[in-house]
Amino acid sequence: MKLSPDSVIAELGCNGYLSLNLFNKLGLTKIIVADNYKSILDEIENYNECPYEIYNIDFNNPLPFKDESVDLVNTLEVVEHIVKAEAYLKEIHRALKKGGHLLISTPNHAFYMSRWRALKGGRLGKEGTHYRFFTKDHFEEILNDSGFKIVKRNSEGHIPFVDIEPWRTIFKRKRIQHHIPEFLEALFAIHFVWLCKKI
Repeated sequence: MKLSPDSVIAELGCNGYLSLNLFNKLGLTKIIVADNYKSILDEIENYNECPYEIYNIDFNNPLPFKDESVDLVNTLEVVEHIVKAEAYLKEIHRALKKGGHLLISTPNHAFYMSRWRALKGGRLGKEGTHYRFFTKDHFEEILNDSGFKIVKRNSEGHIPFVDIEPWRTIFKRKRIQHHIPEFLEALFAIHFVWLCKKI
């Protein structure tokens, strides 16, 4: 995926300023920022001099973008908070230019620790703030149905027996998240992090 100074980036769901800072460092200035929390948007407006196009919207409703007007949509840890996730993804597809990209992440609710927690009678994820709970196959299916092809995977997680408490104690370190290859994603990825292309 190649971006140029003329590329239009849409940051949907602004969890911190990491992506926005990266876009600025890359010389990308045509940035659309959207979130449903006005307080976050106010902070962003005051944080940086870059002239963002800012929208306070509910992602369950249609996006206020023209058809085929955006080169890249960045939406990290957002889709699980949206009741109408399928409609949201179709709206992103509509707004992306032909060959445009979607960078998306969401928790894997079939992660082995989540399964163990459920077997012990624990809660499934963050109920109350998360409205949708995705597994690898389900998430791939709705992305495909929305007109996207996954072109790169960078999922992360913990691998059993590699990063267990005794090793962390011996080496005096915190838990490390590892890149999880595609064939292990369904069980060991904590979050799916995928780059998708509009088809």
